[in-house]
Amino acid sequence: MASLFPQPCPELPEYGSLILKGPYHASAPVHLLLSHALANPDAKAILLTPNRASFKAALVDLNDEWLDHNSGHGRVASASRRTEIFYPPTLAHLRLLLSMLHEYDTMVHHEKTTLDVAPSLLVLHEISSYFDTASSETTVSAYLSVISSALALTNSWSPRHPGKASKLVVFDSGLTDLKLPILRPLSFEDQTHDIQRHRDALSVLLERYFEWRADAQVHEEARLAPGEDQTEDNEGEASPRVARSLSIQRCRGGEDGEGVVWHWTEVEHVRENSRPYTTFHWNEPES
Repeated sequence: MASLFPQPCPELPEYGSLILKGPYHASAPVHLLLSHALANPDAKAILLTPNRASFKAALVDLNDEWLDHNSGHGRVASASRRTEIFYPPTLAHLRLLLSMLHEYDTMVHHEKTTLDVAPSLLVLHEISSYFDTASSETTVSAYLSVISSALALTNSWSPRHPGKASKLVVFDSGLTDLKLPILRPLSFEDQTHDIQRHRDALSVLLERYFEWRADAQVHEEARLAPGEDQTEDNEGEASPRVARSLSIQRCRGGEDGEGVVWHWTEVEHVRENSRPYTTFHWNEPES
């Protein structure tokens, strides 16, 4: 089953589409890609993210202990070879990439966008970063257009492999605070006041496109679970780094109120002559 954390951990519900917003941990997209590939020996997964340097820096800062120890070995290494990451730097590049990705069927649009096997998982990462500058292109309709294109792409892949529908997941930590004008202004410079007045929360509209939504939160107090010492002999000095929760709710296609809340603490371990690394400590989930 798919997960956002190293095992053992809670698993995601069965999903076809999922949008995750808020301050999630940096390694969540990587764990999703790997767990999907590990659970499906023939699966291929793709992630699209706007900035290679930012993506790498966040992973280095977290230094997920499980990834550090397992990413280059055995089944995990094999799963990694069936995942691919693209870095479209602008909204125009992202749109172009979504229009060109395709499974090989005697036609090659471009060698980098022609896939030998259709992915069974497409992940869009930090789309809101494309919309952080004032531009006539940064509208609600532009964001929704990206999602529509991604859904159309996964739907076009699915019929080729009956019973193995391609999934879409969006990770966007900036989505909660992102507000965009609904329509493109005729003259951006002259319409600033009207744009501000007509802005609306995009995340509410997006829920209509997805089966499930997940909301991450950071909590002020981070503590080790009862019985865990501040210093662990085999893992060096341990101190709570941050406490988070993730609320997962069904948006459509199921029972009202269906969902779960996970709580965990990210603990930083410091050992002599070693870079600090992070482990995940779990609390009981809430139904």
